[in-house]
Amino acid sequence: MNLIWCPSIDVEMQNNMASVMHSFPNMHQTALEGGHRQLGAFNPQSDKLYILAHGHAQMPLFRCNHQSWTANQLVKLLRNDDLPTDWRDIELLVCHAGESVNSAQVGNKLLGVHKQAVTLKAFGFAAGSGPMNKLVTKYNTVAANGQAPSAFDSEDQLLPLAAQFTQALKDYKFTNFRVISYAAPVAQNFMVGRVTLDMRTKGGGWEEELAVHPDLIKIWQ
Repeated sequence: MNLIWCPSIDVEMQNNMASVMHSFPNMHQTALEGGHRQLGAFNPQSDKLYILAHGHAQMPLFRCNHQSWTANQLVKLLRNDDLPTDWRDIELLVCHAGESVNSAQVGNKLLGVHKQAVTLKAFGFAAGSGPMNKLVTKYNTVAANGQAPSAFDSEDQLLPLAAQFTQALKDYKFTNFRVISYAAPVAQNFMVGRVTLDMRTKGGGWEEELAVHPDLIKIWQ
């Protein structure tokens, strides 16, 4: 049995999840959402968990429905949803999860600005307010010195989101698992019945096959 889970479902995520459930093999026919504690009902040794969310091209975050989660926050949500710690197979349908999305210096500054924005939002400051506009200006200034997503090969880069997710799983005492991720944007058309890549930002095309880019399949354990 394969199942698909999203931390927070909006119309876009609902449509993408419906495509996966309709087109991917052996899918459980319920869209599973964070906060509903549904994951304990499945077999951790034989079932596969697909996680659907947007990635970010400058910060290692899971994003959907106007919300965002660090790797640690997402794993905490999975545990709160009763995902067993002996779960074996997880695949991230998340753009850029398998590659570094920025230099460590710039990326960490952006995460700091992002954290400030989350705090302001929690205190009732809306987008377009003075404090929020100041943060947008600060974000854009810092981001201008950043790097495009690329292969992780230097300690000066941010760790890929999937690597951070893997470490968070270990911190939460998950064992004997593997995480599949992609060092590229994932094409958001799952009606083809498989994962394909959107290589347009890398000089390629839309819905390129994984067989053409085996080096972009990143597995973490």
